[in-house]
Amino acid sequence: MTIETEVADLTVAAEDLAATVVNVRNALQGSATTVLSQQATITADIATVNAGIATINANLAAIGEMANKVDKVAGKGLSANDYTDAEKTKLAGLSGGGGGGGPTAWADITGKPAVIAAGATAADARTAIGAGTSNLAIGSGAGDAMAGNTTIPAAPTWSTITGKPAVIAAGADAATARAAIGAGTSNLVVGAGAGDAMAGNTAILPDAPSNGTAYVRKNAAWVAETAGGGAETVYAITDGGSVTLNPTNGGIQTWTLGANRTPSASFASGEGITLMVAGTAYTITWSTAAVTWLTSDGNPPTLNATIPKVIVLWKVGSTLYGK
Repeated sequence: MTIETEVADLTVAAEDLAATVVNVRNALQGSATTVLSQQATITADIATVNAGIATINANLAAIGEMANKVDKVAGKGLSANDYTDAEKTKLAGLSGGGGGGGPTAWADITGKPAVIAAGATAADARTAIGAGTSNLAIGSGAGDAMAGNTTIPAAPTWSTITGKPAVIAAGADAATARAAIGAGTSNLVVGAGAGDAMAGNTAILPDAPSNGTAYVRKNAAWVAETAGGGAETVYAITDGGSVTLNPTNGGIQTWTLGANRTPSASFASGEGITLMVAGTAYTITWSTAAVTWLTSDGNPPTLNATIPKVIVLWKVGSTLYGK
């Protein structure tokens, strides 16, 4: 029932009430008995009017809510079912994924390309198609990439290199490389200076003549040995503050003191000298030479101021003896 219909019904009820009132008035005028008989009817009509008023108030409240109504669209009825039942049923049968009957697996999709750059990450997608992150292009420029099928000459090996020098200082290590050219680790040069090296072919001690005769070295030369063993070399010691007695200077040595002296000795085992000290008032101290004296009192001989003193020195093992 519409509001217009309800208002029309209330209007009719009001008109009926008015007519009833008129009738009551007429009845009152005509007969008190008629008034009493119609009292029940009036009460019922009043109740009907009150109920209608309550309905009108409710409808007025509903009219106030009509501000939120949706306007009617032209060409469509308020009760038109534009969305068919078949479509509603079909939609109800769908679930997430839009494919009907649940999500569709990647493997179940047909007609997709044979190769797709896809994966869980960008790196996986590049791997799927063998791609990298480079934008290089194949070319021959300094900023281009060389084609993968470019023919590159094989690296030469040592044995295949031609034209190399006949002698090269090379080897598995530095020592081998030096050995390849006969080199050492010294920076010495051949020369005559104190810091130079002597040439390897320098004649230092020439061989003795090979004529069947026995020779001995004397004054840096080979001398034929006589039947008595050959003459001894006589060496005159140069006096000074530092004198070293050395058998290589000669088997017989003479010494004229110019002051009290303390000589040292340089003897090898088996070497010896005969030392003749000229008469002098000076003395010789033998502590540095460390001589073991085989005299009657175990002391070195005493020098004579006028008569030369002969002293014999020789070494056996590590001991230098004197007498």
